[in-house]
Amino acid sequence: MTPKHAIAKNFIYNTLFKVFQLGTPIITVPYVARVLGSDGIGAYAFTGAVIGYFALFGALGVLQYGNRSIAYVRDNIEERSRVFFEIFTFKLIASIIALSAYIIFIFTFGGKYKVLYLIQVFVFLHNIFDINWFFAALEDFKRIIIRDVIVRIISIILIFTLVNTKEDLNIYVFILSFSAFISSLYMCACLRDKIVFVKPDFKKIFSHVKPMLIIFVPVLASQVYAVFDRILLGVYAGESEVGCYEMAQKIIMLASTATMTLGVVMYPRMSNLFAKQDFVVIKGYIGKGFRFLHFLSIPMVLGILAISDDFVPWFLGDDFQKVPLVMNISSVLIFLNAWGSSLNNQVLMPMGREKDVAINAVIGAVISLGLNFSLIPHFQAVGAAFSAIITSFILRISLFYILKDFLPFKEMFKEIWKYLLSGLIMFVIVYYIGILMPASVLTTFIQVLTGSIFYFVISLVLRCEMNKLLIEKSLEVSGLGKKLNLYEIGSKK
Repeated sequence: MTPKHAIAKNFIYNTLFKVFQLGTPIITVPYVARVLGSDGIGAYAFTGAVIGYFALFGALGVLQYGNRSIAYVRDNIEERSRVFFEIFTFKLIASIIALSAYIIFIFTFGGKYKVLYLIQVFVFLHNIFDINWFFAALEDFKRIIIRDVIVRIISIILIFTLVNTKEDLNIYVFILSFSAFISSLYMCACLRDKIVFVKPDFKKIFSHVKPMLIIFVPVLASQVYAVFDRILLGVYAGESEVGCYEMAQKIIMLASTATMTLGVVMYPRMSNLFAKQDFVVIKGYIGKGFRFLHFLSIPMVLGILAISDDFVPWFLGDDFQKVPLVMNISSVLIFLNAWGSSLNNQVLMPMGREKDVAINAVIGAVISLGLNFSLIPHFQAVGAAFSAIITSFILRISLFYILKDFLPFKEMFKEIWKYLLSGLIMFVIVYYIGILMPASVLTTFIQVLTGSIFYFVISLVLRCEMNKLLIEKSLEVSGLGKKLNLYEIGSKK
């Protein structure tokens, strides 16, 4: 399998993984939103935000650091086994300490949420045994997606079967938390043919502390402006407002899946290329990667703006009337998150510039805290949405400045006007359909299908490079390219 073929295949696997990861709650949302209401969803989002901080201290940046460390030695089974056991042992120690602190917090400050907090102990157990970073470093995304599909399908069945009234909130939270724990145990069982046992050396275990903490700083800072807004909303506005904000952000995150996946897929590959100092290939990947992100993210942002008013009423129900406004404001995050994921995962982290990532993230956390404390008390969920996009915009501009001497800007933003023009024409058509038809499942389906067709056709007429690449890669991955000789013909040209 060629490197380009592997990237295309891994991108598809990782996109499917993210879709199922975020798609499980999205698939169940129309049902759960009506059964639990905005208060129930808000309670889960609020407690989840709190436990997220404790779990974060248990993970200590292992996802990024472990991925990169294994990628460096992935071709040597002895070395990758040694590195794996060292990192896993350190993570185990950190998780036990964090879990102990969490248990103390529950019985001291748990209050009316004590039972919800206790149920989510399984989130900690999931984090302890979560070794997706190891398989991601080996670019073995197929195994991850198969596991995730099976576990999440079972969880969907359990939710529809067991969650029937507002009093079933605890059951809903248990299903989500326990299914995550089971999925982690499954991946541990898949390690047998990937590593050999190497007894961890405690001196070497703690040699990972410094670089891991450097990575942990931006992860912690990112969590401040990614999750802390839910906590402030819960304090200042109540569970219902948290529920509306949470639903809007879940929909935005699902739409962001494909754009953010590229950075994750490319991380181990770019780490390997930076180790070889193959800068010509690196800049080629960066340029093409950004053009692909623009090709996907621009129609997504404009599409959400066009369909939100017709989509939310039938999808969430009357309890979430504020969601369309929050969604529209937050839609630009699809674009900004794509930039951030690529710059961090394709460039800064593989280059070993964790300090730059850390400084950028800390600046973002400070800005986010200031904006959230200023806006949320007055504007509630709308204030939180504006805080998120302002913070993200400042951070992306900062990253571009940090990398101004390295990034191939001309290649990165090539043809962007074509995607904007195609997207704007698509927006007018999709929005007009919403005016002519009542809010319903059928209307949203027609809007999405029509918008996708018009965007693809218009960008094809404008001879966008990404159309040809998408067709070629789809044929290549499916195996039809060789049968039809289309890929070879395209390559010869």
